[in-house]
Amino acid sequence: MKAITLQLGLDVHKDSITIAIAEPGSHLEAAYEAGPCGFVIARRLKQLKVPCLVAAPSLIPKQPGSPFKTDKRDARTIARLLRAGELTGVYVPEPTDEAIRDLCRARTDAVDDQRRCRFRLKAFLLRHGYRYQGKAVLGRRSGTRNVSTYFRHWMRLTGCSEVRRVQGPCSGWFARP
Repeated sequence: MKAITLQLGLDVHKDSITIAIAEPGSHLEAAYEAGPCGFVIARRLKQLKVPCLVAAPSLIPKQPGSPFKTDKRDARTIARLLRAGELTGVYVPEPTDEAIRDLCRARTDAVDDQRRCRFRLKAFLLRHGYRYQGKAVLGRRSGTRNVSTYFRHWMRLTGCSEVRRVQGPCSGWFARP
């Protein structure tokens, strides 16, 4: 007797998963489009010994002139393309690899946030008549005036006479008591 394969197309979102079945049968395969939900579903299906392909979104064939997208249509398309063998998978990283990627992305985001905050602070000082021309260093440098010094001076002039250093992880910032 010929083994029949069941192909599942999954359209995965934060709050829902839409499933479409391409062929009824006894063997199970699954596929879904890579997205912001990560690889948790692929790893879980692997634990259950269900082959799962995480498809590259940019390599999923699109039909020109196709009607609007819905979750149901996307799931059916993925199931149909899985059955035809037309999906290209992406590498599913190990949890440790993904954790390192997440850490690197978080660091990059933090550096970008710090840069944007520094630019906002310099623009704020400029709007209030303080033109800072040095390098925008927020750390301590002996003998030079940095952005924090200008900000502290502006706070004193605007009535924030009791300026103190904030203790803890934000120790470079100043605040009123």
